[in-house]
Amino acid sequence: MDEETDRKAAVVVYDRTKDAEKAISLLNGYDYYNSILRVEWAKPRQEAAYPPACPSCLEASENCVRVSNISEEITGPVFLDLFRRSGLLSVAYLDADKMTGSQTKCGIVEYFWKEDAENAIRLINGLEFFDLELQVQGPFRLHDLHRDLGV
Repeated sequence: MDEETDRKAAVVVYDRTKDAEKAISLLNGYDYYNSILRVEWAKPRQEAAYPPACPSCLEASENCVRVSNISEEITGPVFLDLFRRSGLLSVAYLDADKMTGSQTKCGIVEYFWKEDAENAIRLINGLEFFDLELQVQGPFRLHDLHRDLGV
């Protein structure tokens, strides 16, 4: 929610363009409990090798969690779908776990709110997913991500 305007926002990802177009045409301008919905195309986020380094990113972030013991079979979209269930994502990153040298992956998920990160830890930590028990920990620091990924 945007604190200044009291507006709520969400991002919905569709597998097919025609499904997104249909949702936009049906919902844009719809009166939902005395609020007019604004539905439009979202600008895709440019993918980066890893999250950018900034002074605030180097500190522990209460909105971020580190995920380890992820099956190598997990794709980016599957990873996103799993963590979207805990709250509104800001950034998600998935890569090979170079720290352990195993065939598993590790990831970082940043939520817009601390409570969503706490939900992810509570709901997903210990979950068996693709025959591996996910480990979700937080808060994390970008320094730890660079160490883990060997960058």
